[in-house]
Amino acid sequence: MLTIAKLPNGMINVPADQLTELGIDTTTAGRLIREAKLALLRAERDRLLAASDKTQLSDAPYSAEQRSAWQAYRKQLRDMPESVADLDHVSWPALPA
Repeated sequence: MLTIAKLPNGMINVPADQLTELGIDTTTAGRLIREAKLALLRAERDRLLAASDKTQLSDAPYSAEQRSAWQAYRKQLRDMPESVADLDHVSWPALPA
């Protein structure tokens, strides 16, 4: 369930499917839902980037080819969310072998 962290009227942690019941107009509800989805995407992207930080250390045990694959993977992550067309169906880059 998608939760909206903060509404314009000061309410917090409201389920997205209850926005209209609270009197939030559809345009504002759509914007709030999109912002919440983007925040979730960014949080997961940041988690994946942090998990792969060690691949970029100078003493990491990777060949030049492996290091390049990790760099490409991390670039794809950094390009998110701009590269995501549909926030309901996010296609995450595959981990390098």
